[in-house]
Amino acid sequence: MVRPPYWPTLILNWICSSEFLEEIEGDLIEYYERDLQHTNKWRAQYRYTVNALKFINSSNLDRGSGRVGMFQLISSSLKTGYRNAFRNRFYSLLNLSGLIIGLTSFFFVIAYLIDELSYDRYHPSADHIYRVIDGVKFDDDFTTGAIVPSGWADGFGSGIPEIEEVGRIHQATRFNPTIKHSNRVFSETGFIFIDSTLLNIFHYQYPYKKSGNPLAYPNAIIITEKMSEKYFGSSDPLDQVLIVNGSQNYVVTGVIQMPDNNSFKFNFAALLIPPKEDRMWNHTFVRLNPETNVPELESKLETFTKVTYGERPYAVRQSMAPKLQPLTSIHHFSNLKFEYTPNSSITYIYMFIAIGLIIIVITSINFINLTTARASTRIKEMGIRKVVGAVKGQITIQLLAENVLLVILASIISLVILFLLNPAFNQWTGKEIQIFMLLTPIRWTILILGVVILGLMSGLYPAMSLSTYSIGRQKNVLQEPGRNTIRNVLVMGQFALSTLMIIGALVIDRQLNLFQNTELGFEKMTNVILRVADKEVSKKHESFRNELLLNSAVRNVSFTQTFPGEREKMAVLVYKAAVGDETTIIPTFLTDLHFAKTLGIKLTAGRYFDASRPDDKNNCLINRKAAELMGWSDEAVGKEMHAIDLNLKGKVIGITENFNFSSLHNDIEPLVIFPVLQFPQAFNVAIVNIEPGQITSVIPFIEETWKKFSVESPFDYALLDDNLKSLYLRDLSLGKVFRAFVILSVIISCIGLFGLTLYTLERRTKEISVRKVLGASVSRITLLISGDFLKLVLVANIVAIPLAYWLAANWLNEFSYRIDLGADIFILALLLSLFIALATIFFITLKKALANPAAQLRSE
Repeated sequence: MVRPPYWPTLILNWICSSEFLEEIEGDLIEYYERDLQHTNKWRAQYRYTVNALKFINSSNLDRGSGRVGMFQLISSSLKTGYRNAFRNRFYSLLNLSGLIIGLTSFFFVIAYLIDELSYDRYHPSADHIYRVIDGVKFDDDFTTGAIVPSGWADGFGSGIPEIEEVGRIHQATRFNPTIKHSNRVFSETGFIFIDSTLLNIFHYQYPYKKSGNPLAYPNAIIITEKMSEKYFGSSDPLDQVLIVNGSQNYVVTGVIQMPDNNSFKFNFAALLIPPKEDRMWNHTFVRLNPETNVPELESKLETFTKVTYGERPYAVRQSMAPKLQPLTSIHHFSNLKFEYTPNSSITYIYMFIAIGLIIIVITSINFINLTTARASTRIKEMGIRKVVGAVKGQITIQLLAENVLLVILASIISLVILFLLNPAFNQWTGKEIQIFMLLTPIRWTILILGVVILGLMSGLYPAMSLSTYSIGRQKNVLQEPGRNTIRNVLVMGQFALSTLMIIGALVIDRQLNLFQNTELGFEKMTNVILRVADKEVSKKHESFRNELLLNSAVRNVSFTQTFPGEREKMAVLVYKAAVGDETTIIPTFLTDLHFAKTLGIKLTAGRYFDASRPDDKNNCLINRKAAELMGWSDEAVGKEMHAIDLNLKGKVIGITENFNFSSLHNDIEPLVIFPVLQFPQAFNVAIVNIEPGQITSVIPFIEETWKKFSVESPFDYALLDDNLKSLYLRDLSLGKVFRAFVILSVIISCIGLFGLTLYTLERRTKEISVRKVLGASVSRITLLISGDFLKLVLVANIVAIPLAYWLAANWLNEFSYRIDLGADIFILALLLSLFIALATIFFITLKKALANPAAQLRSE
């Protein structure tokens, strides 16, 4: 026979009296066996459970068991809590609303933190994976760079036993290919080259994959699920051919699920074949033996590189200081030169932790204040309970149970809201968080325990306060908020935290405005960027340029490897120093002769390139920072620059102003502008400078011209200003999220202040009426009631402003370009805080002050 469910029987054994238990169990088994004969197993088990629960009633309880007392206490708490909440519906909804808003906000913060802190941890060996980084001579000092020479990987893999596996990523920074399948052609980004061994270090899920290592096949390429759907729809992508740049055929051998919490994303990955000259720089990763002593290994790597590569004359290898950077620390702690992509900052994690703590503290304060404010309505109830024999501990437990149940109810509603708002939250943050997928069994347990603890902690003070009162002391509880020291401190704390967040939002907004509105040293509003994926267009760049210049609205055109704002795609070349055998690396724009004029970059010395001078194709421009680096200052004009990597030699014909060609998060760097007319395949971009106000009308002309030169490649354009704004998308999305949490925290504080004001007015009805009878004006009464709370808000601001200044100053120190923390920010925050508080309490205070005193005294 199929056994009945175990857990209903367990509950009956725990609760029911032993004298009834045997008879109850016998009846249940009899009913269960009968049900099995007439229905299926699941239906019979369901009916057994329902019948068992029906026996849990007061007549069957074990009166000698302490468990019954707890059962009765919980049952009583539920009934009493429900009746009390229903009797004071408005205050209960007010309290519940504050809890729901606070808990929903807090849960969103936790979801964001869980996602952020999980970056790169999905690899099984994540704790043993490291990136090899190196000190490079950059600017006036040695700086740590994220890339190292390609040849290091070969040496590490064969000569150092602590290293189990080595793999490299080469970003095709000068490679934005066209990819064709059937009759569909797209210009793509995210095309990289990797070692096949990297797939043994990084762990990916493969919905489609050929046997063995997918990059072990000839002309193999692996793509992401997103690209598979884009090119092949729902059909099997394996062995499908992708034609890259019209000539190179790649065969799809694997499709991976690209995790969102991954620092090294890509769309396409082909096999890396490094050049024999070892002049390629890569992101190099190693998986170490778990027993490896990392500091000792770093010392061994330094010795190895000096012995093996110390005599090489190029590529800044004089530093020879390899370090191992943990993979799991890259996303939050790495801001090196030549990063794969811009990383986040641990500061943002600290900010969100602070936001979560502030919101939960404000919510708890709000809950405590509103609960204790209604204490007087339950004093008689508590007194009667004591008269009939209830002790202080029982009353405390009952009140705590009510508070915990209220917090649990608010948590359940918050989780529902969390699920409904999940898509909007992802849109704000730019993430793909599936919130309920984050809740593992351990996290569910922590969540439930946290909710219970929150209910106990926030309900402890109200419960202890109410349980100490008796009938004879009722009037002692009717103290006004202005005289209640604890409640005043809580109100001040609540508004101090709200002011702190308001100041934070103002500072973040101004810093983001600075990013978007700072003059960068070149023209950004009237330039259009064309992605040149078709190399036939690159070869005919002068003809294409001349065709565009036929339109009077087109002021200038330049072909270049990349443009300001795409720092990670710039060439970083090794230059021979002015004196001695030292070398240094300098970011370089590989362009035609029209780059500086097209962008409107200003000169401080020398001249621009001149197409009528044949020698200018071998000359270059540098910025003032590069001149200082080379030790030339204003005497740089006429000096020779030698880029060893590409064997470019040329005289400096002009010095430009320092201008921001990367994010304003960073300082201005040294820069060289080198024409490479002999390498037109390097031209990935055309910059078209257009007369102000005519961009919209000229775009169709540019597209028509493009189609004359390129048959298959799509016309892909963007505004330079829009591309520059994209550098701050992460900051902008975090700013939006921060503002949302600020508004929610202020709403929670206002809910608490509104409830306290309403309670105060109810307690002071007689006083207000008497004052009106004696001649007090409406304005005086309104000011009298409002003034008590506004004083608390003012004190809260005085406490919050110095702390906010210190925190904001520390955050801004991370930026090379930052706003000044003027007094206006803090004055504005103070006025906003006072206005919000006044707006919250003014109307209900005014309504009470305008009421007929005779009617109010009659009711009293």
